[in-house]
Amino acid sequence: MLFRSFGILLLGMAVWIARPLWQSRIELAGRPFRPVQSVAGLERTLPALRGQPVMLDFSADWCVSCLEFERETLADPAVQAKLRGFALLRADVTDNTPEQRELMQRYQVFGPPTLLFFDREGRLRQRRVTGVAAAEEFLAILDEVRN
Repeated sequence: MLFRSFGILLLGMAVWIARPLWQSRIELAGRPFRPVQSVAGLERTLPALRGQPVMLDFSADWCVSCLEFERETLADPAVQAKLRGFALLRADVTDNTPEQRELMQRYQVFGPPTLLFFDREGRLRQRRVTGVAAAEEFLAILDEVRN
């Protein structure tokens, strides 16, 4: 009986630890992120987005901090409202392909979650977010990079 109880406890812990892996990704204000998988893909996409600020989210399915950032910060209604004026791009680096590594190296991204911002002309802003930021902090960052 003791071994059965211990086995059930271990199984429960495994499910609890793995739950972020099967939770679905959010959309911001009903808008999905546009995928970007390479430097060439980003260079093709940015000119089409001129006239609006761009947020590029480096994320991965295995990144627990990425899921926390989505759940706690990006899901915040005030953050979603502020992001309505931004073009939203996502570099999913889950598979760590050569193209994904090149994209991360080009922008000196050491791992997800990292957010880069581009101005209305497609130029990279110096401001970036690495790791999880609280909604209040992220709102201030969005005000800073929006102009």
